[in-house]
Formats: sequence, C-alpha cells, structure tokens
Amino acid sequence: MPLTITPVVRVFKYNGANLPDPNPSASVAEVQNILAGTHAEIATAVIDGPVTKGATHVYTIVRSAGTKG
Repeated sequence: MPLTITPVVRVFKYNGANLPDPNPSASVAEVQNILAGTHAEIATAVIDGPVTKGATHVYTIVRSAGTKG
C-alpha cells in the first residue's frame, strides 16, 4: 500500500477570526512577527497550540492581559 503525503496547513485563530498562514515555511514566532504588522496587539500575545484537526494545525493567539498606567 503506497503512502500518500498530505501537507499540513496551519491556521491562526485570533479574536474569533481565522488568519491564514502568511508564510508556511516560517516558524510560529516569525509568523507572530508578521501578523503583528497588521494587528499590533499580537506582538505581545501568547500562541497556544497546535491543536491538530486532520491535516490542519490550529494555533490560538491569546492577547496578554496587562494593566494600564
């Protein structure tokens, strides 16, 4: 029985939205830096995961709770 190779797709969930992987060959930390360009609060967020769902790895971006002032 031949083996079939299925590519893994990464999805980043943030604030209820699925963000596509901007660079599949980049590390999760590099993707965080890329996504912080459009969502500044991602720069200090924590990324949980991956949770594997079939051939998809789902990473959840959780904003850091902090105090102002």
